[in-house]
Amino acid sequence: MTTSFIRWCWAIFLVVWLITALRAKRTRTAESFGGQLPYRLVTVLGAFLIFDNRLSSVGVLGAPILPWSATLYDIGAALTVLGILFAFWARFHLGRNWSGNVTIKTDHELIRTGPYARIRHPIYTGMLLALAGTGLAIDAWRAVLGFVLVLAGFWLKARREEAILEREFGVRFTDHVRATGMFFPRVL
Repeated sequence: MTTSFIRWCWAIFLVVWLITALRAKRTRTAESFGGQLPYRLVTVLGAFLIFDNRLSSVGVLGAPILPWSATLYDIGAALTVLGILFAFWARFHLGRNWSGNVTIKTDHELIRTGPYARIRHPIYTGMLLALAGTGLAIDAWRAVLGFVLVLAGFWLKARREEAILEREFGVRFTDHVRATGMFFPRVL
């Protein structure tokens, strides 16, 4: 079961996310609602599984994976905080080029510094780390299924973002893809 501390972390995340969204550049081109629907549905369903405690009593979804321990919870809470902080760093580094949708902004810039020097989608990386931590603290199969669905949704959205960035920036983005990993730093 998600505790107050982790819920507060996510509440702070949402407040900061909404406030900083007000500073984004104007959108030049955007994906249609129909184009957004597949990854949005998968991601929302995954988040629902992770955060809706009513599912704790639904068969195997609410069943624990490991025996409960304070250490396991503490590790999960720490990963949640680290993931949120990493997502904040990436979000602030991206600056006004950020969008919650697959878009190209007016005067869009290809950011290749900070967390973007090693990872093409570090906001997703941070959010995935935070969700993994939350899932570890919840310790239920619903969190595992939810995480997999959010990961799939982020992957689908990231592929769409990369297609639009490649059209916009051409070889500069292709070079960036070669030098970075999608959600994790490229090892070789």
